[in-house]
Amino acid sequence: MKSIFAITACSVTGCKNSEKESAIKGTGATPGVIVLTPISLDFTATYDGANPISQSFSVSNSGQMAFGYTNVVTYGSGASGWLSVTVITGNVAAAASQTHTAAVVSITGLNAGTYYATNTVTSGGAANSPRTLPVTLTINKITPVITWSNPSAISYGTQLSGTQLNATSAVPGALTYIPASGVVLSPAAAYPLQVVLSPYDNEDYNLSLIHI
Repeated sequence: MKSIFAITACSVTGCKNSEKESAIKGTGATPGVIVLTPISLDFTATYDGANPISQSFSVSNSGQMAFGYTNVVTYGSGASGWLSVTVITGNVAAAASQTHTAAVVSITGLNAGTYYATNTVTSGGAANSPRTLPVTLTINKITPVITWSNPSAISYGTQLSGTQLNATSAVPGALTYIPASGVVLSPAAAYPLQVVLSPYDNEDYNLSLIHI
């Protein structure tokens, strides 16, 4: 029968399943078991906005033997490199001790959309290794701001023109006015005007509409 020191070394540095079973045979100890909490992480941000707040997850051990582990991040289709884990390697003592690890997201250079990654926790000393933690990042489109001041009153018979239809936006796009330029309005105390901005970059920006 191996010594207790041999059991600890095997559980931390890694060993095959058959070696793990041999190491604990006759001791009554159960091998380490990886428990991840929570079971997934979800991040939400807005295009061209701030990074989402970092989140933490814990690596626990429900077994009776300590183990060492590594975190490795992989990505689904689309962008990569947006997720980082602050603890790459760690050790968890027996009996449900926890190591808290922060997951940090950077949306720099990412378009609006949904992105997927997986953090895989691997340990040669845990019976259920590897375990995976799915991570989802959703970047929402942004609605552009339109600037448009109330135009001055016009005389009946005057066609609408760029004098009245002069909305602007920092986001490039097509501006559609209702009523359109050239229309002569019916006599009224006030007449509502509307503009719709259709951004050229419709992957990252929503349609925007205002009335005056």
